[in-house]
Amino acid sequence: RRSSPPPCRSGSAAAAPAPLVEAPPFPFTPTVSLPGYGEPIAELSAGVPGLRYDGGADRWLVVSVTPERPAPSAAKSYGVAVRERKAVLEVGPDGSTLTWREADGRWLRVEADRQLSRGDLTGYAAGLVPGAVPVRWPFTFETVPPGTVPDVVSRVAVSFRPEGNPPSHGFAGNLTVMLSYTAEMAPSGRAVAVGGRTGWVTATGLTVDLGDGRTLVVQSEIGLAEADLVAFAAGVHPTPDAVVGRG
Repeated sequence: RRSSPPPCRSGSAAAAPAPLVEAPPFPFTPTVSLPGYGEPIAELSAGVPGLRYDGGADRWLVVSVTPERPAPSAAKSYGVAVRERKAVLEVGPDGSTLTWREADGRWLRVEADRQLSRGDLTGYAAGLVPGAVPVRWPFTFETVPPGTVPDVVSRVAVSFRPEGNPPSHGFAGNLTVMLSYTAEMAPSGRAVAVGGRTGWVTATGLTVDLGDGRTLVVQSEIGLAEADLVAFAAGVHPTPDAVVGRG
């Protein structure tokens, strides 16, 4: 049903410069740990923060917060309680979903793999309290094109959308930054100077060999002039939270 999401840490493994742009934090803090699931990951998708865990070996958990009730996710459902609030537990072939409404009107949904027991799922949900888990940035930026805002922030990629465009969970129509393994990429396009490195510019973006086995990939679908694209790429720096994407 889903591919395993890339993990990241909510705590700092190493000091990194503060990002030029900010993303809203995930508005709840987990107080119950889940052995084998790793640490919580705050990410941004369609401009909205979410929380996820990735313990590998098909162990995953995702928490979302929405102003409206989420649509049902599975055929079998049961009435349960989360901190004495009515909740719906849905059980499907790939996992379980727990949905309830907080006192302030927001809806919370916790989705988890089928290895997590009902007791552990409801116990984790009950331990979510109002707070803030900051989004972790895989890159810092010395410059960001005016009129763009963060749309997606994960360890794999950062995508900026023009302010006039609707939020999305994908990269179409955006300016997107990610990493690839250099050994898996053949230089293509026209060589340009990007800071102190050589980049390759094409009709759809720019790549820069970082010299450490990774290549910076910038995909632009927002009509940036080449000079602005090069200046933007020259100011992008991976943080310790960045990972190379697959697929």
